[in-house]
Amino acid sequence: MPKKDYNTFSKFFLGRCIVNSIAQLAGLVKREVLVEGHFVFTSGVHGLHYLDKTQLSKELLVQIAYTIATMSDSGVQAVVAPEEGAVPLGEEVARQLSIFVQEDIPFFRAKKGVNGFYLSEKAKAFIRGKSILAVEDNTTTGGTLAAVVSLLRKAGADVVGAAVLWNRGSITAGIVNVPWLFCVIDEPLPHFEPGPETCPGCRDNIPLSAELGHALK
Repeated sequence: MPKKDYNTFSKFFLGRCIVNSIAQLAGLVKREVLVEGHFVFTSGVHGLHYLDKTQLSKELLVQIAYTIATMSDSGVQAVVAPEEGAVPLGEEVARQLSIFVQEDIPFFRAKKGVNGFYLSEKAKAFIRGKSILAVEDNTTTGGTLAAVVSLLRKAGADVVGAAVLWNRGSITAGIVNVPWLFCVIDEPLPHFEPGPETCPGCRDNIPLSAELGHALK
């Protein structure tokens, strides 16, 4: 990955705020999307904090995508993100990259099926031999991102790196098998195996959220 300044970048306007550091951007994200409660994540583990991305404003989404795009390799030829939550971010990252390089950088979904993720025939035809950036909204165990990276490589893509909005599980590039991993927020949020012996939420009989997370999915 090119050497870039991860602490500051060109100032841009965000509503009435001028954001001039990733730390400042991270603070805005936390205020908008971090919810406390008792939740089930995609991997099945429990947590006491959840990222409610439906509360993320369009303006902030654009600035997150802008940041990821500026930190990404200039040779990226397409962006891929897993369904469903990461799709808006992936689409916007592709749009921002397209603006930077003055050519169309397409976005493709890694679709979720009964046997895992899969790509459309159109996606598979395009990405073969291309430099691909994988984008995820958040990761706890790295399982979803690693599965998408594996899927892309099996389709003949060159996965040049990955970007995540919130790395809440201390995941590294090696864990998800990519050359580099950029995280807007690289801050662990505790997660627990289900059950009163391991999870404070279960121990304290805090109801699992039915609106957020994967408790009923």
